[in-house]
Amino acid sequence: MKRALSYGATFVTGFAACALILSLAQNRLGVQGVLPPGRRALSQALAQAPTGGAARALSGLPSVADAAARVSPAVVNIEVEGHEQVKGEGFFGQFSRQDRRFEGSGSGVLLSADGYVLTNSHVISPLVGQQDSKCQVTLANGRRFSVTVIGTDAASDLAVVKLLGAKNLTPAILGDSDSVRVGDWAIAVGNPLGFNSSVTLGIVSALNRHYPRQDSSALDRVIQTDASINPGNSGGALADAEGRVIGINTAIATTTGASTGIGFAIPINTARKIAAQLIENGKVLRPYLGVIYTPLAEVDRTALPSNITLPPDSKGMLVHAGSGSAAVVPGSPAQKAGIVEWDVLRTADGKPLDNDDTLRTIIASHAVGEPLKLTLWRNGTEQALTISLEEMPAWFTQPNR
Repeated sequence: MKRALSYGATFVTGFAACALILSLAQNRLGVQGVLPPGRRALSQALAQAPTGGAARALSGLPSVADAAARVSPAVVNIEVEGHEQVKGEGFFGQFSRQDRRFEGSGSGVLLSADGYVLTNSHVISPLVGQQDSKCQVTLANGRRFSVTVIGTDAASDLAVVKLLGAKNLTPAILGDSDSVRVGDWAIAVGNPLGFNSSVTLGIVSALNRHYPRQDSSALDRVIQTDASINPGNSGGALADAEGRVIGINTAIATTTGASTGIGFAIPINTARKIAAQLIENGKVLRPYLGVIYTPLAEVDRTALPSNITLPPDSKGMLVHAGSGSAAVVPGSPAQKAGIVEWDVLRTADGKPLDNDDTLRTIIASHAVGEPLKLTLWRNGTEQALTISLEEMPAWFTQPNR
């Protein structure tokens, strides 16, 4: 009997000790009350637990859902199809013309309530010059429109189409690409691989990139992003954390055809100027000077003709194109103003020409017919010129020079 009473006392004492330890632990951890035993009580406790806010507070990262919701309705899906004539090999090795069907898709950004859409030139290029080609644009809400091509510009890879019969649409909010910084959030919205209205998130990886293309031309000063861009994203929006469009997605660097985290977008400040000209003129009127030049700091002075005297500070652009090429284009504004090979262009509109992008950028900021003020060095003396810029001929292969 004494042994049974001893076991009972031990049990009671142990139970009390456990209760005390549990109570102390609850007070230490700040637990409000004790979870009742049983699965029903557990399920009720889980159902009443707060969600979402704690995880967001711990991560410290803002959601971009509002930004995506703001820009997505203004991003459209573009489908192109038709036939084109291609070269094929016929009998006895002779070439023949063969008819080939093509299909393609891309994205675009609504610019206006009446249906002007900005996209990439390569998205709609099959429409140009093909009589039986057709294109349909689908909005994010499923509405479909036929289109007419307003204008294309292969040099910038931009184009504008108009949705027929469109009205009261919600256009995109355009941002300021000049204020974008490396590390800013970047939201890519488009229709990659047929998955409409897809949103991907990354950052602005770099600015002012020079991106060479397969057609031997290049895109200058594009935005680099690691937001996933795949075939079908072309022409879609690159937006900031507020849902404002800061670029038009145009290309990726890849060895597989799929996204590798290196994508490029045309800055919206550039794209909006191109779009305005396409809407007004159906083409882009680019001013040009008509010279080929090399930064003076990169010139091997020992290889120059002995009668050429260059500035001692190595600042400026030397008008020179190398063997077999004309440094000054015949009939160009530069030739009409008297610029000759071996001149050194020192300033443009008062700005020192310290690299080969500076003059190109200054010229591009002018309209056709506007004056460009230059100072140049010629054999020890400087002189000032005012040149009226003319429209760049289609055959001129050195853009903005």
